[in-house]
Amino acid sequence: MTKMKTKSKKSSRSDEAKRHENQCKQCGKCCRIKVERFDGTVVALEEHCTFLDTKTKKCVIYKQRRQLKQQVLGRKCLTIWECMAQGLLPNDCGYVKNHPEYKCVVDVWDD
Repeated sequence: MTKMKTKSKKSSRSDEAKRHENQCKQCGKCCRIKVERFDGTVVALEEHCTFLDTKTKKCVIYKQRRQLKQQVLGRKCLTIWECMAQGLLPNDCGYVKNHPEYKCVVDVWDD
């Protein structure tokens, strides 16, 4: 009986993770390099993370992104929660579009 409960919890976590991932529109904007200009405006450059496949808009090291990006590039990959907290996602991002309190700090998306 214990195994069934464990499996059920695992299954529900997996389902929740899938629902969470399905919110992503795969625009690749969260993987773009953002810089703050001297005047305080934040700009998302056309330049993106080395590991973003520009054709599929998917991370080529997705499952290991936290460990590998730090090792290879010397900087970490932010979690979606860190991006949200710092206002680094566009307002039409699937993760934030239903959160009216969300405020994007990026002033310019160089599209």
